[in-house]
Amino acid sequence: MVLELMTVGAAKFFYQENTLISVVAGERGSRYVRTKDAILCERSDGISPASLLACELSGTVNVAASSNKLWGFTYTPYGRRFETSLQATRLSFNGEYLLPWVEIYLLGGGYRAYSPCTMRFISPDSISPFHVLNAYSYCGSDPVNNADPSGHIRESHLLKFKARFTVVKKSMAEMVAYAETVQKLSSKTRLKDAEVLMSNAKQGIQRAYVHAAPARDWLVGKVGNPKYADKVNAIEQVLDGSDKYYRKLQEALDSAFAVSQARWALNESALEREALAAKEAVNHSEALDDLKRIRS
Repeated sequence: MVLELMTVGAAKFFYQENTLISVVAGERGSRYVRTKDAILCERSDGISPASLLACELSGTVNVAASSNKLWGFTYTPYGRRFETSLQATRLSFNGEYLLPWVEIYLLGGGYRAYSPCTMRFISPDSISPFHVLNAYSYCGSDPVNNADPSGHIRESHLLKFKARFTVVKKSMAEMVAYAETVQKLSSKTRLKDAEVLMSNAKQGIQRAYVHAAPARDWLVGKVGNPKYADKVNAIEQVLDGSDKYYRKLQEALDSAFAVSQARWALNESALEREALAAKEAVNHSEALDDLKRIRS
């Protein structure tokens, strides 16, 4: 894992894979707990307990909760936050860090400054051949449907929808694959082997379902969003399918195991008898060889 450091004034920003994980500014240090799809909480020195964060869309922080206090945040389409208190969290629009007092976001791993007040970048694009400001280039003037985490090029929220949708579909396929490892067992399988495969299959189904949880939560949040009105049916179908797969496959595994358990136990007993008989035959043969050597 490679950590990248960006220094702005007295503040130090630490990035891992282009994602902000820690900020040290003066005597205050903040650390962020994230999954691939969402920010979970912020822990800052001197502030206890941690702030739990509720995010939506492209990571925008809408609610922060800490020590029996609740903060709600609202934004303009270009990301200006109306709530000025930064006590709970400095993560804001699209999950980006909001520099206090100057209302500036540092995009692209901290290299490019964006002002939500002026609705434009205030520093040049590092890959622009002429290093010009491109004053109104943020998200192609469409921040509702796009984001620009790199500071170079806009990204459509539709791509994020497709990515989350694919994650859930893939997890369903993984759950089926794990279940089939037990359902396709031969009638000659030993009980011990079946028990190991059963345990592995259930754990695999659990991992696949949990891994897709952030993507499912993200999709759930889009059901009432007008932007995704034409995708509601697809979202509801894949969410319903994911939950059904998880429950039904667990039940199918239990059923398949119950039906075949007695037969697998008989197989194991038979194999153990065969192994014991083979061992006795070897011992008998060795005893005869010893007797022959003694007589000779």
